[in-house]
Amino acid sequence: MKITVLHEATSVDALVESIAPGLAPDDRERVATALLKANPGLNRRDRLEVGTVLAVPAVAGVAFTPAAGTSGMHDPVEKIGGQFARAIKDYGAHLAQRHEQYQDQLKQEATLLESEQFRSVLRTRQDDLGPLVPRIEASIEARSRAAAALDQDVQEAVRKLVDTLASL
Repeated sequence: MKITVLHEATSVDALVESIAPGLAPDDRERVATALLKANPGLNRRDRLEVGTVLAVPAVAGVAFTPAAGTSGMHDPVEKIGGQFARAIKDYGAHLAQRHEQYQDQLKQEATLLESEQFRSVLRTRQDDLGPLVPRIEASIEARSRAAAALDQDVQEAVRKLVDTLASL
């Protein structure tokens, strides 16, 4: 539902003409009735005060096209939904970046295990360190797979949230 804020004193009938100009009389009456129903605080149809905030409901078969210079209409749900969607996309991008950094860290750990410097230390302490290497390699691989699965889940959740917000 859209809203409008009145910048000048007007009537319901004048407001209908400004937000949906050129309607047939029966359509104009349907829009006026819908406005009054959506805004139960209106007690007079002939006078709306400056600063009045009104809900503008959808009316079947009527396109709202505010005339130039009117108060205009705003869709706060769309605006807020768009802001949330941008924030969620940005957070998703941040999480994806952190995932990439974590994967890089795991690659660095794996590279360290393969380095000649590590291998030379390993040769001197083969009895106590040798059996650890396969376990370390398996741990790195398992953490990499778990991080990739978590990243997929997070990215899917972000997509679903953004889709849901877009549908509001």
